[in-house]
Amino acid sequence: MKQFLLAAALLCLAVPASAVPAIVRGAAETTDGDTVTVAGLTVRLKGVDAPEQWMPGGPEATAAMRKLVGNWLKCELTGEKTRGREVGFCRNADNVDIAEAIIKSGLALACPRYSKRYLKFEQPQALQRLHRAPYCIER
Repeated sequence: MKQFLLAAALLCLAVPASAVPAIVRGAAETTDGDTVTVAGLTVRLKGVDAPEQWMPGGPEATAAMRKLVGNWLKCELTGEKTRGREVGFCRNADNVDIAEAIIKSGLALACPRYSKRYLKFEQPQALQRLHRAPYCIER
């Protein structure tokens, strides 16, 4: 019985806790300025605060993200989930970090509550024009 329990415990350690791979790559589509779908998996970009489609600047952010994404992405998933979406950092076929690029373009802000990675790329005009979402403000 002890051998069986030991074998069962070792098997549990060998099986990953999540069925989602740490990296996903493949065909991609844009949902909005901070959400994409990669190989059928919806990914929320970590550390990005883009306006929603219905908000001022939302359609522009979505259109810019569509150009950045193209039709292929590679995303490193963090293991976090938000609203049924995986969370991750994504690069396009040209190896461009799409979150960094959308923030540098001035069409989105960083979301420092979840990651300070992109704060240095925020544009002064974006800070004046866009409002950081309440869930992105550090607490």
